[in-house]
Amino acid sequence: MQRTIEKIKTMKKNIFLICAIILMGTHIFAQPNVWENRGIGGGGALFSPSISPHNHSEIYMACDMTEIFHTQDFGETWEVVPFTELLATQESKIQYTSNPSILFAIHHNFAADTRIPKKSTDGGNTWTNIYDPTSGEVLYLFADPNSSTRVLLATWDQIYFSNDGGISFDAVYTAPDVYIGGVFWNGGNIFIGCKDGLLVSTNGGLNFSKQNYAGLSANYGFISFTGATDGTTTRLFGVARSKNVLWGLMQPSEYWDTQDVYRLDWDGTPTWQLANSGIPTNAFPFFVDMARNNPNVVYVAGATDVPQNPMIYKSTNAGDSWTSIYQTTNNTNITTGWIGAGGDLDWGWAENAMGFDVCDTNADVAIITDWGFAHVTDNGGQTWQQTYVDIDDQHSSGSTTPTQQYYLSNGLENTSSWWIHWTDANNMMAAYTDIAALRSNDGGQKWSFDYDGYAVEYSSGGKWNSTYHMVAATDGTLYAAVASVHDIYQSTYLHDSQLDNGDGAILKSTDNGNTWTLLHDFDMPVVRLALHPNDNNALYACVVHSTQGGIYKTSNLNAASPVFVPTAIPGRTEGHPYDIKVLNDGTLVAAYSGRRDSAWAFTASSGIFTSTNDGTSWSDVSDNGMHYWTKDIIIDPHDNNQNTWYAAVHSGWGGAPNGLGGLYKTTNRGQSWNKIVNLDRVESATIHPTDPNIMYVTTEFEGLWYTDDLNNSAGATFSLLDEYRFQHPMRVFFNPYNTDEVWLTSFGHGMSMGNVDVTSLTQVGNDSGIDIYPNPFVDNINFDTKGKTNLVIINIEGKRVYETVFHGKKNLDLSYLPDGIYSCLIHQKNKTYHQKVIKLNSK
Repeated sequence: MQRTIEKIKTMKKNIFLICAIILMGTHIFAQPNVWENRGIGGGGALFSPSISPHNHSEIYMACDMTEIFHTQDFGETWEVVPFTELLATQESKIQYTSNPSILFAIHHNFAADTRIPKKSTDGGNTWTNIYDPTSGEVLYLFADPNSSTRVLLATWDQIYFSNDGGISFDAVYTAPDVYIGGVFWNGGNIFIGCKDGLLVSTNGGLNFSKQNYAGLSANYGFISFTGATDGTTTRLFGVARSKNVLWGLMQPSEYWDTQDVYRLDWDGTPTWQLANSGIPTNAFPFFVDMARNNPNVVYVAGATDVPQNPMIYKSTNAGDSWTSIYQTTNNTNITTGWIGAGGDLDWGWAENAMGFDVCDTNADVAIITDWGFAHVTDNGGQTWQQTYVDIDDQHSSGSTTPTQQYYLSNGLENTSSWWIHWTDANNMMAAYTDIAALRSNDGGQKWSFDYDGYAVEYSSGGKWNSTYHMVAATDGTLYAAVASVHDIYQSTYLHDSQLDNGDGAILKSTDNGNTWTLLHDFDMPVVRLALHPNDNNALYACVVHSTQGGIYKTSNLNAASPVFVPTAIPGRTEGHPYDIKVLNDGTLVAAYSGRRDSAWAFTASSGIFTSTNDGTSWSDVSDNGMHYWTKDIIIDPHDNNQNTWYAAVHSGWGGAPNGLGGLYKTTNRGQSWNKIVNLDRVESATIHPTDPNIMYVTTEFEGLWYTDDLNNSAGATFSLLDEYRFQHPMRVFFNPYNTDEVWLTSFGHGMSMGNVDVTSLTQVGNDSGIDIYPNPFVDNINFDTKGKTNLVIINIEGKRVYETVFHGKKNLDLSYLPDGIYSCLIHQKNKTYHQKVIKLNSK
């Protein structure tokens, strides 16, 4: 009887759940659970690509903007390894082993500026530290692809070897200046090509000795090195140059010196032989690589001199002759995105190979990376495929790349974005570093260089490669702050020598950003603008220069040639304004940012300043913690009197600036401040336009933070939104035409968009190619999809309870979850689908 009663209760509960999902309408979460990449793809330098020997569709590569990109579909789509697990340096090449689950890599601890070895035992999902004999100074790391326990790493003057998977390391070679070009593992024989030449171990890594074989000058070392064996022949290749122009952490852009390709057959009497035949003198090889099981096929990659383009040559006869296989002229055998012959920036942006890799187990599979892009081949270089825009938007090989096309992101966003502006629900402009600006006409799905009026590249006659800010007047006129200097006030751009030689201006558009004209050329960088709320003729600008910089103003904005004059210079400041706001009563609020002097010390020239007389004089209302490196100033949109402000502050380093970072709050226009967020380097903050309790906070290296109790009298609680995987978001924007859309700019990962209302996402239907069954389910549920799929399952409270990436089909055992209603977010090719499912009680 009792069992029957329980069954009836369970049936009633299940019926209730089914009815609930039918009746449930809006399902809005407090913050996005999935972030979709937005942008045009490419732009930042890409290093150290690594193709899996177990599945050549899987590739990792590092970026100079700290992220490590990962693809499981041969570059058709990319995702970022969470910054909480792994951050990139130039040499952060993922090292595969004989066990697909065990990987090694160098992690860059950005905050401490250290490079440490890490290991993954779950195929790259999570990473843990291993023993570090260098105390945070790892320059190079190599793992044996035929083992899961043998690892080499090096610091500036020492090479170490581990035979136990990184539990311990022994010093095996000492040199005054270590540079390693590559390692070839062959059982008990281990070969290292380095600045000192060739190092060899014949006893499994117990010790190494330098081998001075004939044919190679004793003054030569290897900038890159590889090897292969077929069981009969063991063959080594290296690109060699004078040791005088080899140094630790040398970048591939240093390809310009005299260097040659050499070959050595280890069997018999080893002798180095010059192997340059067919490589012209205006081609500069830097990388050499081959599949470890094919000693006859070898590639070199680098750059040509004139024109300065990436180059690849291939030999199929062990280096006896070489053929050019990366034919940039007319994009002969290269499908392109927006970079290519005839394209928006031709091939000039790519410039030279910054990374190159051949699959260890397949000589036909290779990847080349450069100053912004990646291309792959799976047919030995007969054709190359771009991997930085959606495949449906690419251009065929053998034809010029058209300009001003619109592109959908495939996740490879590696350029800095500063600002987003909506001119209407469909038309948007985005301010970028180095590539100036992007435009969208479909609500931010696709982006383009579809505008005219200023060129990005100096070679094209342009003066300004970076756009920092955009504002719109009441009549719709757009104004843009532009500069020739990128990354202003970031960690590496705080010196007068970097900023004072820069150029900058204000540009103007009266047609939603389609065409731009010069409003005023300051001959100094411009980083922020502000319109006066009560005076249509007034515009203020933050102009950067150590002696002439400050807040400039025009009172005749609508004249043919507006005149800008500097306002007074606030006390303590040294020409580094960063933000300017004009309050409804005319009060000016300015943020001045960091400056480092010739001795590299921070000067106490930063902070928040106000003027109640239109800039004739300024008052210093800074907290002491703001004196060295202040960033954005935020006026609370829910305070009608505009008395509540927030100031984002970075900690510096080197004494007084240490430990000052955070988000500061004032409720009395700067008369007193409280630090409400104690994070080391806060970039900015944004308050929800309709909910005064929701705030997002961005940081330099601690990711994206969130609170939904901003005005809690006991103090707001902020938490990390680890759904956003990049360490350095810049600013958060709410779509003014749909505030459920939350947009992010970033320093190095382009733009991202998240939606807090999952019901507004495309529902899984017949045309989606997605099937989820059974629904309702008890313990197991099936997902049938096409291609790569990111799946996130969220409970009724908006919390993630499951996340995975798969291809094709997936059966999940979710028996451990409580019964209830769940939302499934299925992300494919920069589009997210939504489906509600019900888990029933199995009892």
